[in-house]
Amino acid sequence: MRPRLVRFFETASHWVIIGLDKDLNAAMTLAARNAIKFLAAQAKISDLDAYALCSVAVSFRVTQVVDIVRGVHALIPKTIFAPDLRREMTMV
Repeated sequence: MRPRLVRFFETASHWVIIGLDKDLNAAMTLAARNAIKFLAAQAKISDLDAYALCSVAVSFRVTQVVDIVRGVHALIPKTIFAPDLRREMTMV
């Protein structure tokens, strides 16, 4: 079984979800799925709305490809949410 890892962290301006896998496409899928889960749970929106939000507001970037494990990170800007909701949203 391949290692499938996801990591989360937060900066002052973004929530960041990192998908890691030996396969870059799987790492991208993992980052996207977990970004959708995070947005749906924290913003209290449907998975489909979270998916749509990811397609227009979330930036996906390759984190690493040098080692065996490949990585993709999703950058979710906090500014797309109202300040009151932003304060309620936490990393889980």
